[in-house]
Amino acid sequence: MHTKGDANLRGYIGQHLKGKNGFGLNLEIPFPKFSFLNLFFDVGNVWDKSFGSLKYGAGLGLDFKYLKIDFPFYINKPIKDEKSFSFRWLLEFSF
Repeated sequence: MHTKGDANLRGYIGQHLKGKNGFGLNLEIPFPKFSFLNLFFDVGNVWDKSFGSLKYGAGLGLDFKYLKIDFPFYINKPIKDEKSFSFRWLLEFSF
């Protein structure tokens, strides 16, 4: 479940992107020797009337059987008075 129109852009979680239209593309690359560890890349956008510019981020993920913890560490265009580089975390439960 994704809320607040984030289009699953993990680097923008909590930024409350809003719009009627949205898309997100996510790529996860697992580490062969550590099956629970992966790198991820996200690109997408959320908009109403004007598309604007693409937003993208990357991070490190820990994927356990029913619990996933993501640490997105870069966003290209911060919203409000945030820095381009900001530490965030995201917790997901899978059933």
